Amino acid sequence: MHRSVQNPVLRSVTECGGRAEPGSGGAIRFREIDFARRHSWHDSAEQGRIEVAGEEISSAKPAQAAQIRREHIGVVFQDGELLPELTAAENIAVALMLNQPGGKEPRIEKARKLVEEVGVPADTRAADLSGGERQRTALVRALATDPELVLADEPTGSLDTITRDAVAEQLFATVRERGAALLVVTHDPTVAARADATLDLAAYTE
Repeated sequence: MHRSVQNPVLRSVTECGGRAEPGSGGAIRFREIDFARRHSWHDSAEQGRIEVAGEEISSAKPAQAAQIRREHIGVVFQDGELLPELTAAENIAVALMLNQPGGKEPRIEKARKLVEEVGVPADTRAADLSGGERQRTALVRALATDPELVLADEPTGSLDTITRDAVAEQLFATVRERGAALLVVTHDPTVAARADATLDLAAYTE
């Protein structure tokens, strides 16, 4: 996949912090950005530079790019993408184990504390959590390593109205408290209205 940085949607993303993006094509645009997050950064753009937390990584080697994205970027997907056989705390501990030094027990304890702070039962398997609990767990996992940027792809898309409002409130408030930037792709105008700035992708679809 090759996408030019001349694309106005992606260019505007590099210039803004918190943002919700309603309108058609949101999932496609998110995948473009997430592609750059997960793969060789120099393969994700035809021109220009890609910077993460002030580091120019357009030509970074895969191993270096992987380390940078683990340290600086967190992701929340629509369905949470949790490991169903693990508990809520264990799902978060896995993220900590990949990025932070220390033994297993301290990570489990930190994960337990983090997940209980958002009202999720730490020892319940992810497969047995409600939709709202899964999304709150996914949010905690994304923020567990203190990233500078959080990407959220339709984080409330599968939730009922009451749960949507609660999860959206927690998402925006927690990211703001951590001092991170937030990029949200959503078709829900109620969620989009919470952002500092919005961009309607319908204006950029071909």
